[in-house]
Amino acid sequence: MPNLSQTNQLPNPLSNQSPNQDKIPSTLVECILAYAMVGYATFPTCESKRPMAGVKWKESRVDTVPSPRQYPAGQFGVRLKADDLVIDIDPRNMHGRKVWTELKQLIPDLQDAEDQATAVQTGGGGFHLYLRKPANFQTKKHIPEFPGLDFLSSGAYVIGAGSVVHEKLYKFITPPFASVDTPIELLNMLQNNVIDMGAFTQIHYSNTPENSELFTQYLLHDAPIAIQGQNGDQTTYGVACRGREFSLSYQITLELMLEHYNPKCVPPWSPVELSQKVRNAYCYDKNTLQQKDPISIFKDVDLSNVKETWWSEVEQTAKGSFKTTLRNCVLFLTNEIGVKGLFIYNEFNERLEIREHVP
Repeated sequence: MPNLSQTNQLPNPLSNQSPNQDKIPSTLVECILAYAMVGYATFPTCESKRPMAGVKWKESRVDTVPSPRQYPAGQFGVRLKADDLVIDIDPRNMHGRKVWTELKQLIPDLQDAEDQATAVQTGGGGFHLYLRKPANFQTKKHIPEFPGLDFLSSGAYVIGAGSVVHEKLYKFITPPFASVDTPIELLNMLQNNVIDMGAFTQIHYSNTPENSELFTQYLLHDAPIAIQGQNGDQTTYGVACRGREFSLSYQITLELMLEHYNPKCVPPWSPVELSQKVRNAYCYDKNTLQQKDPISIFKDVDLSNVKETWWSEVEQTAKGSFKTTLRNCVLFLTNEIGVKGLFIYNEFNERLEIREHVP
């Protein structure tokens, strides 16, 4: 355990450390299995911490039956996922500064995140701190003002706990894997254009009673439930995005989710935790604002010629019901409000995909 009185800049390893050390994986095989249990792909690396010759690490897979023979150098890489944010804290590159302490002083919520997150002690005397972020949120790798800190996500890898590099062990110092959100202030710093924390509250939202009721019904009957260990963070983020799409303000969305959604979550979020999830949605959601607000959708619609539009092409039976034909299916999927644009063809994997919840 590092002496914090000497370093004063490295994570506290960590205040939530389990008293039962048997629960913390230690051997290479145990650690690879711990990564596999939460969906991390691993691959063998050599003494330089680079992939072994011939290994295409970006195509690596989850290894559920690891063998030491597969990792001849006694070390392995962990391919990071889109919703990861791993902070690589390396005191060797801090030029004598207490950089990690400085960043925590600037962002006090980082201390709470550090106390709860999974941490791995590295061979160089630093740490890897595993945090979560919205999967579609792209981050920078460096903040020039804070040398010695790398911020890693999809497209990068880290050396995994249980590896031995230059006779130095990488090891878990907390039981894996805690799901801890990155503080929003840090996300702001890691994007190219810093978001004004109050900007999303200044946008005009309709906040109509009708939209509040629509969102409430969605929360009560259709919203997916957030369950711990089953991507509950991303589930809650997506539900909050729906409130924004209904043209409801951050405050109304939060109040409705606290009343109608949070009690169903397993376990329920604290009010502070849920407020951060909703705040993230209003900051980073890329979907069109008000896209489910009837007032916004229909404000420019001219209904005078509606009979001459696609409805006139729908094939009907003699009794006036819709025929179950391919032509009708195509017409509805490409024109019907609430369905149009939800079904797309992914040319990369040659599959049909559904972009979001279908009514």
